Amino acid sequence: SEFNGYISYGIVAPKGTPSSIIKQLNAAIGSAQLSPEFAKRVNLVGGIEVMKPSTPEQAAVNLVRDEARWRAVAKQANIQFE
Repeated sequence: SEFNGYISYGIVAPKGTPSSIIKQLNAAIGSAQLSPEFAKRVNLVGGIEVMKPSTPEQAAVNLVRDEARWRAVAKQANIQFE
């Protein structure tokens, strides 16, 4: 069967980090991610696509979705992990 995968990077903060700090970090990271310097660096290491910055809420949804996806792949391949 055909297999498609990707690598996704994110930054997480410890549980309980104040939302004001999360918002500041998200804004700073999002700004850096949109810079030409960031795009150039991603290209240098073989990156093919730079996603638009997301909200902390969307990042949490993506993490849950991706975990479920990869658990299903592992189960189908009979890979066990904890």
